[in-house]
Amino acid sequence: MQHTILKDLNNRYTCKKYDSDKKVSQADLDVLYEAMRLSASS
Repeated sequence: MQHTILKDLNNRYTCKKYDSDKKVSQADLDVLYEAMRLSASS
């Protein structure tokens, strides 16, 4: 038996088209990494 949320996540899709030429800057990545580091976890 598979939990409903897992089933939904396995079947999700995105209808967005991403531009593979665009890159995330290192400064933006550093902010994201720090935000993840400071986020609550258990």
